[in-house]
Amino acid sequence: MFEDISKVVLVTDMDGTLLNSKKEITPKDRAAIERFMELGGKFTVATGRTIQSFSAFYELLDLKFPVIMFNGSIIYDKASEKVLYSETLPDAAREYTMQIMSEMSDIGGEVLKTYETFVFCNNEYEKRHTEICKVTPVYSALEDIPRDDWQKVLFAMAPEKVTEMMKFVSTKNYEGVCFVKSADIFFEMIKEGITKGSALKKYRELDDFKG
Repeated sequence: MFEDISKVVLVTDMDGTLLNSKKEITPKDRAAIERFMELGGKFTVATGRTIQSFSAFYELLDLKFPVIMFNGSIIYDKASEKVLYSETLPDAAREYTMQIMSEMSDIGGEVLKTYETFVFCNNEYEKRHTEICKVTPVYSALEDIPRDDWQKVLFAMAPEKVTEMMKFVSTKNYEGVCFVKSADIFFEMIKEGITKGSALKKYRELDDFKG
């Protein structure tokens, strides 16, 4: 199929794609990945998960190459424990978040930084998110969360509230950010222009993958 499989980098989404509903990889898929890598191919993942929430999957997936995380705002290399590429939300994201919470004070929310998760409003849906991700968050008032290194902001709420929030942000001129519905109860603010695809372009510029 390929003249030189060592030049091939296979990148897959994780939740709902590579992993099944039980957050498992099937034996058939694992065998195919192992065979691909034995032949010299490079395999990795692009995910919306954070460094914290992804940590349990390194052994499960036997990943040897950097991973695209936070919907594309970070490329992280587990072997060296280094961030190879990073984009953060603009400073204005803090004010945008405060405006949203003043309008919809009953929703849950968290600020996801490179190595930490700060929960600023904890409701049943927010609790569900930290349970799903298996992270131990820092609980803090929104105004007390350090201003630097905001990768994204996640809002958690009842499904009908997501529609309400989508309508609310559509009326605002929030420059430098965009919003993504990541699940029926989760709505995220990320840096404008950041996607898994944009991170993949940066991935190709890494020394090990040039050419």
